[in-house]
Amino acid sequence: MSVGVGELVETRTPPFATLEIRGLHVSMLRGGQRNDVLKGLELEVRAGQITALVGRSGSGKSTLAHVIHGLLPRDSQPRISGSIRVVGEELVGAGEPRLRAARKSLVRIIPQDPFDALNPTMSVRAQMAEVCGELTAIERLRWAGIGDTERVMGSLPHRLSGGERQRVLIAMATAIPVPLIVADEPTTGLDLDNKQKVTALLRNLAAHGAAVLLSTHDLAVAEIADRTAILEDGRIVEVGPTSEIFARPRHPYSVGLLAIRYDGAVDKSAQLPTLVRGERVIENPQSESIVQQSVPWPPFSPNQEEVVLDMRRVSKAFRTRSLFRVTSRDVLAEIDLTVEAGECVALIGESGIGKSTLLKIAAGLLEHDRGTVGSDGGRPQLVFQDPKSFLTPWVPIGEQIVEGLRSAKVAKVPRDKRLAELMDFVDLERSLADALPSELSVGQCQRAAIARAIAVSPRLLLCDEPISALDTSLAASMLNLLGRIRRIYGTAIVIATHDLPAARIAADRIYRLHNGKLHELADMSISSRDDRCDPSGRDARLC
Repeated sequence: MSVGVGELVETRTPPFATLEIRGLHVSMLRGGQRNDVLKGLELEVRAGQITALVGRSGSGKSTLAHVIHGLLPRDSQPRISGSIRVVGEELVGAGEPRLRAARKSLVRIIPQDPFDALNPTMSVRAQMAEVCGELTAIERLRWAGIGDTERVMGSLPHRLSGGERQRVLIAMATAIPVPLIVADEPTTGLDLDNKQKVTALLRNLAAHGAAVLLSTHDLAVAEIADRTAILEDGRIVEVGPTSEIFARPRHPYSVGLLAIRYDGAVDKSAQLPTLVRGERVIENPQSESIVQQSVPWPPFSPNQEEVVLDMRRVSKAFRTRSLFRVTSRDVLAEIDLTVEAGECVALIGESGIGKSTLLKIAAGLLEHDRGTVGSDGGRPQLVFQDPKSFLTPWVPIGEQIVEGLRSAKVAKVPRDKRLAELMDFVDLERSLADALPSELSVGQCQRAAIARAIAVSPRLLLCDEPISALDTSLAASMLNLLGRIRRIYGTAIVIATHDLPAARIAADRIYRLHNGKLHELADMSISSRDDRCDPSGRDARLC
């Protein structure tokens, strides 16, 4: 039977919370050492409500989601104590048969990483068929913001954009109604229009009786919740009604977290403020000590006004072959784009519109059909949207950062010196040089990918959604890093992003990609939390 958002099976509201967490402690092995990840968590999520769990990368949000789902990695030898009850059923200490039954009928998770969650060898249609019928699959994909359902269902995951993969996961996780939905960063990689569709879907699930635990670093997404819990260093430091938390935060960390939001008016003449890390964030009563205040930008290098990228009338179409026909979809249509040394240009637009395609053509990784692409001086470097998927999993981070220098026959001593300089420049601890990508957070992997890209001193740096998976503080740090790169090295940068406030902060020019054409945003001075960049072009003033 096909079940839609408005037709969910009615869930009886129990006399207790749908999800009850009491005194939850979790420790895991990492690098041969046991680390406490969650430290005495107390949390309730009630039927018909959304509870947002807000915290930065590494605070323990994803670990909590996987503990509830019973899917912590076994090689980390997790130790779990305390209590997790879903509609009264205890999950801590449950055997695998009970956990499998819970995953089928009590709780579903919307995972954070689409690459890890989707089978790369199976089409979306085949993977959806494992959880629901085809009509339901089409309905869920449409509710998740995917219009071209036939193309998406017939595609392998690697043929989809990052945002499309994420929406496929959301459709799969919500195809069958359960009492508890755990959404682990469900809007990562989505444009604003599709973020709104996903959050509307979560609200509908709650309205029809489901309890929703929404883990997110996106403060704007958290504002849809009924209640918010602030998580830092494995501890919940503050919990309460969302409106109160955002209007009158009490804990110093909560105050600092809200103070560094950059989706309001900001001063572009200085770097963005960020949060410090470490135990003193929890223990220090002064919020001023938690926020690293902004500092002036370094001066620009003198080699301005040199054209580094020159794209003229570039067009690209993708062709799909089926048994009886060949279909063609125009993605780029006569694109003209020039970028000068030290300049930053941002590309915005909805998921799947062609931003990544444009970057790959500029990098020389994808052939264009018509037009010319000129790049001055050396090979452009591309930083991909999902850094963990494009870092070699069995090679230490340090070796990958200087891979280009080793290929250029740079000797070991100067190579090691350059590695230390690069890790310092991107704010990576030097001790992480021997770590594997799996041992690093997404933010750390993103910094390593940028360090690898600038190791060979490129004239042009292309960044595909460099902050989509980062919390507010790390996103601000990444924008600061890109700003320093272009000012100190004179590197030209092109950023593809869904984040309009970030684009306004980082870029000298912003273009909206729509229907294969670039449209320049005329007024970059507007910056408000009420920004609505409509990819359909209904509000061209903002887009």
